[in-house]
Amino acid sequence: MERKYIHVSLDIVERFVPRIPGQRIPGEDGTIPRICVSNRLLDCINAMPSGPEALQSMERLGVPLVIHAYYMQAEQVLPTKEVARYVPDAEWSHESWLLTEPTKVYRVDYHVVNPQFFKPKIGPLKLLAADFKRCPFTDNTKELANRLGVQKKSDFANLMKKYGLSCVLYNMWEEFQKILQMREKEKKDERNERNERTDEIYS
Repeated sequence: MERKYIHVSLDIVERFVPRIPGQRIPGEDGTIPRICVSNRLLDCINAMPSGPEALQSMERLGVPLVIHAYYMQAEQVLPTKEVARYVPDAEWSHESWLLTEPTKVYRVDYHVVNPQFFKPKIGPLKLLAADFKRCPFTDNTKELANRLGVQKKSDFANLMKKYGLSCVLYNMWEEFQKILQMREKEKKDERNERNERTDEIYS
């Protein structure tokens, strides 16, 4: 039976090519091109740079928590025991590396339900548990743009493509929250103005 290898992303990935990750934890190898995978969705999320933080930000912003899970096979795979020589937390996250382009890839989107986050005293936020319910294909960038009322959606999409949704959410979620608060205030002011006009008509 073939082992399943899963790569989870918040961004839609058109093609997988081994590369050196731009975001790495202290002590992680920066010389070997790879595709980082694991065998469980939960482990994949926790191994993602800013993965749990990005999901928590989506939850706070009222954006549906959807992940793209890519199930794949490849001819050359570096198992977890070997990866542990290059990545300090590999055994904890069961991380393996695909060293060649995948021979098979299929995508499944999941809605992350009832996420339980935990912030240890030392280290990044962790996703301790969640339910994963299969859902129709979703574009997280479009969902976030719609939620924020973005007008220039193509520019917004290019920003996400350049830096990645996880990175942008991690660094800008508070700014996004301010935008939502401003939008809510504008809507409230509009409602109050309509109510005042109505009162004037019937007074």
